[in-house]
Formats: sequence, structure tokens, C-alpha cells
Amino acid sequence: MGRQLIGALDALGIERAVLGGTSVGANISIEAAALAPERVAGLLLEGPFLEHGIGAAGYLWSAGLTLFTLGRPLVWLAGAVARSFPETEQPILGLIRAFLTAPPARSAAFMRGMLVGRMAPPRAVRRSVNVPTMILSLTADPLHPASDAHSLAVDIVGAQVVSAGTLATLRFWPRRVTPAIVSFLVETFGIDVITRQADA
Repeated sequence: MGRQLIGALDALGIERAVLGGTSVGANISIEAAALAPERVAGLLLEGPFLEHGIGAAGYLWSAGLTLFTLGRPLVWLAGAVARSFPETEQPILGLIRAFLTAPPARSAAFMRGMLVGRMAPPRAVRRSVNVPTMILSLTADPLHPASDAHSLAVDIVGAQVVSAGTLATLRFWPRRVTPAIVSFLVETFGIDVITRQADA
């Protein structure tokens, strides 16, 4: 999927970008940076999903696969109820609605892929990454343990770790972490934020 992410940059006509994501999205960004480092200006990774989180994820994906195969009538009913509600711009509710209304066969295929495919980029891939990296570490999250964030910081030379609290922080209280993120982006791109704001 890292190759597909680079393909998305091509399709959008973007030469270089800071890539980022949460959980599996963070892993995909790492794969893309290892594959095409000249296209990646930096990485902003929230709750990377690596070796320490795989145990908890195995239970989750197994339960999900069972639900979307044996429990399809129940999933179909939940999807019908979710479709009766209007779409929302609230990110968490929108994500839940999209999850419930997705075709069960597609969700089952995703779960199966997560179970039998490569969940996390190997250490050799992670150690090959050589771009500025900020890692947002989460707490009290068995799927995205802080130990994975700190292990990744060891693998990627120069990576910095910022404690972001929980997955809810960036979505509901972003001001707690945006100063660190803005500082990272300014440093990565060499942007003079004060000048840019004055020009605007």
C-alpha cells in the first residue's frame, strides 16, 4: 500500500509531501518513505501499530472476521439503521457510519487481509527510513501501545516522540498537540510561519 500512496502523490501532481497517518495508516506512510524517500519530506505518525500491538489486534481482526462472515445478517441490519441517519462532518461519527454501511464482504476481505498479510513494516524497512519524523505516542491503548512508538523512534534515526494522550486528543482537543506539530512542519519545510501569516 506504500506504493499506492506514492501513486496518489503522482495522481495529484505532488512532488514532495509530509506523509502521515494513524495506526495502519502510519505503517503505510513508513512503507512509502522507505520505497521513495525522495518524495517524502517528513513523516507524522500517530499511534504506529507494530509488534507490541499485534497480539491485541489479532483478537480484534479475528472477532471482526467472524462478525462479517457468520454475522452478516446482523451487520446488514446495523448498516440499514446507520444509513437512516444523515451523513455527518463529525469525523468519529462519520467513521463509524462508514464502517457500518460498508458492504460486509469488503469488510471481511479487509479483516482477512490484516490477519494473513503483513501487519507492520519489518524492522529493516523501518531502519531504512531517513526523513524527519514525529511520532505521536498514545497511552492506555493496547492496539497502539507507547512501547511501539518508542521502538519506532529507535529504528528511525532522529525521530522525535510526543505524548498525545489518546486517539481522541487530536480529534477533540487538537490544541494540546498542534503546537508541536506546527513546529515540526516549520522545521521540516523551513517555513517562516510569522511571515506567511503576515502575507496572508
